[in-house]
Amino acid sequence: MQVKFPSRSRLAQILQLRNQIKDLKIHQAERSLASLKQLYYERANSSHTLLARKLRQRKAMTTPQVIHTSSGPTSDPNRIMREFSTYYHNLYNLDRTGTQKAPHINGIQTYLKDLHLPTLTAEELDTLNVDIGEDELWEALKTMPSSKTPGPDGLPYSYYKTYKQILTPHVLRMFNGFLRGERVPPTFKESFITLIPKEGKDLTRCSNYRPISLLNSDYKILTKILSLRLNRLLPKLVHMDQVGFIKGRKAGDNTRRVIDLIDIANKRRDSMLLLSLDAEKAFDRLDWDFMFLTLQHMGFSGEFLVILHSLYTDLGTKLKILERVSPSIPITNGTRQGCPLSPLLFAISIEPLAQKIRDNPNIHGLTVRGTQYKIALYADDVILSITRPQTSLPNLHVTLDGYGRFSGYKTNESKSEALHINISDPQLKLLKLNFPYNWQPTSITYLGVKLTPSHSSLYAANYPRLVEVLKKDLLEWNRYNLSWFGRIASVKMNLLPRLLYLYDTLPVAVPRRTIDDLQRAITKFLWNHKRHRVGQKVLMAPKALGGLSLPNLYSYYLAAQVKQVAGWFSEFPLTTWAEIERNYMLKGSPACILWTRCKQAARILPLESMKQTASCWSTVSSHLGFQPHLSPLIPLLDNQDFLPGLTPSTREQLILAKITHLYSLFHKTEGTLCTYRDIIGRDGGGSISPFLYIQLRHYAMTIFPAARLPQNHPALALCRLAPTQKGLITRWYLSLNALDLKKHPHRYMARWEHMLGTEIPLSTWDNIWENARATSVCATIKENIYKIILGWYHTPQLLHKLFPDSADSCCWRCGDVGGSLLHMFWTCHKLKRFWDMVRGWVEKVTMIIVPLDPLVYVLGNKIPVIRHPTQKMVNCILTAARGLIAKSWKALAAPSEKEFLDRIRYVRRMDYLTALKHDAVDQFNKIWGSWDAMEALSHSCATVGN
Repeated sequence: MQVKFPSRSRLAQILQLRNQIKDLKIHQAERSLASLKQLYYERANSSHTLLARKLRQRKAMTTPQVIHTSSGPTSDPNRIMREFSTYYHNLYNLDRTGTQKAPHINGIQTYLKDLHLPTLTAEELDTLNVDIGEDELWEALKTMPSSKTPGPDGLPYSYYKTYKQILTPHVLRMFNGFLRGERVPPTFKESFITLIPKEGKDLTRCSNYRPISLLNSDYKILTKILSLRLNRLLPKLVHMDQVGFIKGRKAGDNTRRVIDLIDIANKRRDSMLLLSLDAEKAFDRLDWDFMFLTLQHMGFSGEFLVILHSLYTDLGTKLKILERVSPSIPITNGTRQGCPLSPLLFAISIEPLAQKIRDNPNIHGLTVRGTQYKIALYADDVILSITRPQTSLPNLHVTLDGYGRFSGYKTNESKSEALHINISDPQLKLLKLNFPYNWQPTSITYLGVKLTPSHSSLYAANYPRLVEVLKKDLLEWNRYNLSWFGRIASVKMNLLPRLLYLYDTLPVAVPRRTIDDLQRAITKFLWNHKRHRVGQKVLMAPKALGGLSLPNLYSYYLAAQVKQVAGWFSEFPLTTWAEIERNYMLKGSPACILWTRCKQAARILPLESMKQTASCWSTVSSHLGFQPHLSPLIPLLDNQDFLPGLTPSTREQLILAKITHLYSLFHKTEGTLCTYRDIIGRDGGGSISPFLYIQLRHYAMTIFPAARLPQNHPALALCRLAPTQKGLITRWYLSLNALDLKKHPHRYMARWEHMLGTEIPLSTWDNIWENARATSVCATIKENIYKIILGWYHTPQLLHKLFPDSADSCCWRCGDVGGSLLHMFWTCHKLKRFWDMVRGWVEKVTMIIVPLDPLVYVLGNKIPVIRHPTQKMVNCILTAARGLIAKSWKALAAPSEKEFLDRIRYVRRMDYLTALKHDAVDQFNKIWGSWDAMEALSHSCATVGN
């Protein structure tokens, strides 16, 4: 066989193409490296996914390696794919109707017929069916994280955000067309399913993986818009028993409710059974006919239902496992996990079950003042508080079977946990024989917390194990290369949320020594078990007040406990636990107890969780320095000190006149007591009798003899916020952690004043702190700034003080005695030329004279006469200069101009890549424009000179 060699010209072409490909790959590699550098510049050692992944314990493989089949275990990727495909094909296509669809529909309609569920008004329905507007689209788009993996079409949210001005009219035309009944194309509804292993489960079983749908971005934007519309109406449509994914409700509402019911059962010696149901693939099994007929039963109609039908018609998905994609799997039941609408539709679809249980007279719940409490839900996590279990349980199962027949809901009895309260041994033995639950002797797990038969054992069942795990994690994290700020971010991002969840969900006293012990472990981790360089008070102070916002665990504990008072203060309870606690009190109301002398509260309040809240309230009010019994928030209803407010007729008058608290008797602006004419002349309020006004005035004068409200304490405003308000814990925490700014709160402030020989006003410190926070997105750069301000560095002077026999106080650079922090960064004579050079560049880019002042050049005070973008650039220049001095801490020579310019160019390059990533180049140009112009001028001058 003769080999034919290419001609010289063809060989030259081949070599040229190879070189071009090589150059292209080198260019791609350079871009990837630059992108990686930018990512670490912006996100390293800060609260971000990079740090979260670093801290996360190594989990089991997320992709299945071995799967059990009917013929035994297999590791063959093709057989694993077939096994999962078969499993999900069966799961998403449950045949409950066969060929007889009409009887199934009729059965659902009969099931729903006698159910009394809330329905939409015409006005509420209009808000669902109106055309989608630009504001709605942008609001939904704003909530979507840009870094999320896109669906099958490959278009991420960043694409829609970057080109939203261009795409908006086209997207709106498409979405509104769907609302009016236009066909939704199959490609719009395509999805991939990825699998997440369930923790602690046998990962050789297909059922032990959680399917997550990777949906197209435009699909999720549309469903997000629909979910935002629906979410505004769900608090009315879905009973307070359901707290999952409903606006203003949270998991802690149900845990406190159950804890209260256990306490009441123990105080009354009532027999009660707690039953936590285990539902098998509840979201994936939901019957679509049942879902849509439930929606119609609740008054849904028109465009909203039209588009839902379109989104749930002709659905299919593909599995992505082991870098393989399965053939399309049809879907005929279930909501799509990963879709914003999914949890809301499920909450509506499970409401008929909850209502059936509430309405069933043969299912008995614990009764408090005429109201039975039987069921509590967090999405598909159901817990029942059952009394008379011999009668209630058989009827409960009949109800569950009836609901499951039409909805697809299926419980696993052997995995459902049961906890008995005050049930006799013979009765308990009989129950265990008849109902094969997972009977627990000491506790059951619900929503991540352990519920015990008594309030006194809640702490031991939950906190010691968590504290042990947190301490173990802190020791584990010590092995990682984390900066000082990275360690603070680790605590705030990983440790605090886990602890805060227990604080929020369990109304139980936590010993101060437990909290302090964990706080000490955090401090050791923060300093890597070495000497502390900054005081604890500074670390825990807010950044706006010169600190670093390290979590104060005890303040967070108090904030999480005391924020529950908002639930008591509401005129009408917005949670079931507040309703239970109000109804269980024989006299007065919990809110009234708050505004009496708090030492009596623990004796008066009947439930342990109420006593715990009142105890924390007493601590907080003492800490913040206000007296609740002299507060304008004292209620006038159910107040034992104001007897007229106890009678039904007076209550009605006060509610109609909107006079429910003491402050409503006073003018809002002047704070003076209203006259009778003022009150009856108010807009929108009912009238009261003159005699009642005299009684009210007399009571008000006993509290405030001057007939004028005192200056309201800022923390009291938090009590008036709705318990559904977001961020209540944070607001209380900030109030508890606030500092007295009438005097300098930190010792480092006095040290700087001593070194500079001048007083620094608080307004200047505010500017310094603000600049420190806003100088850069890079945590490393921020850390360098704060290290100087807070006096983090070990100077020769400090080392001599610590080790007088082995270290002298002379400057390492110039040899002069008195190597203080100011000397090392400013007054050292070897730094004079360096700072003169820095000043020259600052004056070039600002085009003003900026005298050498350590407040500006070392501490970062603002230059008053320059604009904000220019100030940001000056901050970057001065931060680079200070960083170089710190980098050459023990060097004999000062940093060079080349090092200085290289550092600034690096920061500028990273800021540019960051701006490019976030579509903020215009803002970047405003900040760095004058520097770029000056560099270009310097370069051109150098070229001319050559």
